[in-house]
Amino acid sequence: MQQLTPTPPADHYEWLGKVMSVCSMLEIQIGMIGWAAKNGRPWTDDWMDVAGANGAAVKLCKNQLGSMDPALADDVRALLADADPVFRERNKFAHAVFTLDLGRPAGEQWVLKSARVSEFKPLTDKEGNVLVVTANRLSKRAKALSTRAADRS
Repeated sequence: MQQLTPTPPADHYEWLGKVMSVCSMLEIQIGMIGWAAKNGRPWTDDWMDVAGANGAAVKLCKNQLGSMDPALADDVRALLADADPVFRERNKFAHAVFTLDLGRPAGEQWVLKSARVSEFKPLTDKEGNVLVVTANRLSKRAKALSTRAADRS
């Protein structure tokens, strides 16, 4: 008899890929606010200037807050505050590992665990969609703010 190897839910990984992708774009868009404030241009062809290291894009943006006019800086701080929970959720899922608990009811046997969260469920269509939609909405806000930053530098 052939024994099947249980595999985690595929939809979790599909949604995780989508969430990772849109969060990466959001980070770049946030970094572009800092880039625009620093250089007076809303765009660069060399992404290493914006996101050359882990966390560099958000750091670039935060480092330029002092050079922005107060209204723009307040709007950027609000964007960063709204993006933080999305990034935390992304990180929670990205740094988790699946465990299989056969003692649980069918459909609830796969559990995610991480150093940050002791136990949580895999991404569902509903949760994944909320994260993707939210990150895309925030990216659009960030793009508009980078245009404002370039115009005011």
